[in-house]
Amino acid sequence: MNKGWITAMLLAVLGLTGCREVADNTFSVNAGWKFYRLDNPELKDTGFESAGFDDSAWENVDLPHSAYLEPRVITNQWQGVCWYRKAFDVGEDLADTKIFLTLEGAMSQSKIWINGTLVKERAGGYLPVVVDASDFVQPGGKNILAIRLDSRDNPLTGPKPMNRLDFCMYSGLYRNVLVTLKEKVYISHPVLADKMAASTVSGCRIIPTPRPLWMPAMSWGSCRSMPSWAGSISRMTTASVN
Repeated sequence: MNKGWITAMLLAVLGLTGCREVADNTFSVNAGWKFYRLDNPELKDTGFESAGFDDSAWENVDLPHSAYLEPRVITNQWQGVCWYRKAFDVGEDLADTKIFLTLEGAMSQSKIWINGTLVKERAGGYLPVVVDASDFVQPGGKNILAIRLDSRDNPLTGPKPMNRLDFCMYSGLYRNVLVTLKEKVYISHPVLADKMAASTVSGCRIIPTPRPLWMPAMSWGSCRSMPSWAGSISRMTTASVN
């Protein structure tokens, strides 16, 4: 059976016939989303994550998508809360398959629900958000993915209050959303693994250099090498910033 037929079968099983394969067993699911932007982010918005919520009045959008279309001259960039929802089917043939969801760009504080269950919270909008959805989807039935995004100022994610920036930050789901299918034994996504990286160099020891006083801590990730007496290898860990 050729690759085209295999791809078509996988998309049909997933209920994602309007989507596109971007890599082996990885598909973009950018079409057919529901979108809602809160006029007042302080208002209560619970219930939008429920699998039974009626989102028929929400706007129909495709991704990538900006939560707010800014004017040509921006003097007060939009910040607030918005929601995305998508319905999809998972065939019974995928009951023993690992299913991963990747939001390549979600600005900037995200909460993700599958069938009403909160499966992920993430602060930061530049690294991908990756979810192992295998235990939350319902093979053989309809599934609902709900995503809440909050782009208001946050001291954890920075870099500084929006009104002090000299550039604009994206809002909404501003990159692709991907579904990846894997076997039970697989290579994990580095973001999902969430482990410190290790660097090794033969014949030298890598140690961090002091950060210059003029450079922000978030920007400092360089190191320098020094000879080791016996060619030993030491571990270097650096903090990751979203």
